[in-house]
Amino acid sequence: MPSPSPRRWNIVHSEASPGWGGQERRVLIELREFRKRGSQVRLIADTKSEIYKRSVAEGFEAFPCSPLRRWYVREFIRVRRWLKEIKPDIVNTHSSRDGWVVGMAAKAAGVPFVIRSRHFDMPPKTAWLSRIVYAKLADHVIATSSQISTGLAEAFGLPPERFTTLPTGVDLDVFTPEGPKADLRGSRIPAEVPLIGTVSILRRAKGHTHLIDAMKLLIDGGRKVHCFIVGDGGIRPDIERHIVQAGMDDHITMTGNRDDVPAIMRSLDVLLMPSLHEAVPQAANQALACGTPVIGSNIGGIPEVIRDGETGRLVPPADPAALAAAIIATLDAPEESRRMALAGRERVRQNFSLAAMTARLENLYAAHVK
Repeated sequence: MPSPSPRRWNIVHSEASPGWGGQERRVLIELREFRKRGSQVRLIADTKSEIYKRSVAEGFEAFPCSPLRRWYVREFIRVRRWLKEIKPDIVNTHSSRDGWVVGMAAKAAGVPFVIRSRHFDMPPKTAWLSRIVYAKLADHVIATSSQISTGLAEAFGLPPERFTTLPTGVDLDVFTPEGPKADLRGSRIPAEVPLIGTVSILRRAKGHTHLIDAMKLLIDGGRKVHCFIVGDGGIRPDIERHIVQAGMDDHITMTGNRDDVPAIMRSLDVLLMPSLHEAVPQAANQALACGTPVIGSNIGGIPEVIRDGETGRLVPPADPAALAAAIIATLDAPEESRRMALAGRERVRQNFSLAAMTARLENLYAAHVK
């Protein structure tokens, strides 16, 4: 276990999302890492959300908050009162609704350092309104890719020093080529059939329908391959419907959320990131750390991880034919694909480790909280 940091912080994170994806996992990772280092860490979230349930199960103090618009004033008053009582050094908001409610409460409570984290590579719908959250209700912005940082700085007219680009770090002791593999085949998938898959929250921006269409091209072309869609989310019924309509229900398995992600990564022959919008993807870094070849869309922060022909393969977004061709190229050149995956592991080690992420957060806090 890492030794406690020289300074023990009092940190509060807030998250309004009810789902369980990379953003919510990032919040829980930060809670865990700073608790290990002796800091006091707490969460603000809705009691119905997955992150609230998981954080409480791990022994974190969680303050219940439902930041729906009709309850903004009530929740603002409750959160402000609580923040005044616990006197945190840092408050970090992660979603739109808690960015408003918790951001206002933190400012009203006199919190020394308020951060707004941005995990999603999408321009703000109403820049003038969103600017209030990022420029007035936050002292600093943490973005998970350089493209997000640049885009927000331009949209809001903020100086570069207001931003820190900090992708989610990978625990290289957990995500490693050595270790158990998940039994994905069971008794129904022959050993000679390659396994491909994606690990993410189920939302439209993740491009699952294009993956399904790519699978149809592969199967109709005579390729033997099985695809696993790992994760859950609100559009699951739509994805299931698309699988059936494409006639792919014998070739695609939806697993729901899984907690054995490292074992799954080690079991896949290829991890796919067919996203339409994406910051620096946790799943791609995790797969490369496990030595698993990766294919991703050439958008957002994905090229910061996957360098085409060097650490993986890139394809245009929303292009099932290009995705299918890249899958074939990866499976048909195993030695080359393995070489790229190992180069990707080294890149993750140098640039995207959990230890490096936590150290940079420590330095950021120390520079702003006296």
